[in-house]
Amino acid sequence: MSHIEEAVKILSQEDLTAIQMEGVMKEIMSGKIETQEIVSFLAKLNERGETSEEVAAAAKVMREHALKIQTK
Repeated sequence: MSHIEEAVKILSQEDLTAIQMEGVMKEIMSGKIETQEIVSFLAKLNERGETSEEVAAAAKVMREHALKIQTK
């Protein structure tokens, strides 16, 4: 079972830890997760509401995957 599938089940009962959210986001950012799985995850997260810990963990992973742009 993938991190995202586990997270959808967990969100029915409790919040995700930072480690769990990082696992989900790494899967999403890898491009290997089907769109419908992402939609299910985001819908469940939206339904319950995001915690600051979940948002911070998601942002951390997105920053790790962001392209670095050189500025002057």
